[in-house]
Amino acid sequence: MVPPGLLRSEAASSSETENLTASTRAILSTELGLHRSRNADQIAANTYALHAALDLATDLSVDSLKRLPAVLMEAHPSRAPGRWREEPV
Repeated sequence: MVPPGLLRSEAASSSETENLTASTRAILSTELGLHRSRNADQIAANTYALHAALDLATDLSVDSLKRLPAVLMEAHPSRAPGRWREEPV
């Protein structure tokens, strides 16, 4: 099992490449549902996606591949997370 702090740190670090930054306090507050900020929401979603990826790593199936973006984009239902695209990118 990977320690939660390590996953949170990885999610925050990789989010920096997309110019998303938030303090550890803001990310934890978002995860606990105490306070929300746009960047912290996205970084928390990245953390959840990492958890899901580790949980699904032994089950490479269509359903597990669709689950990862569904977790990542859960806060953005208008983007149709967890469904295949029907138009070109």
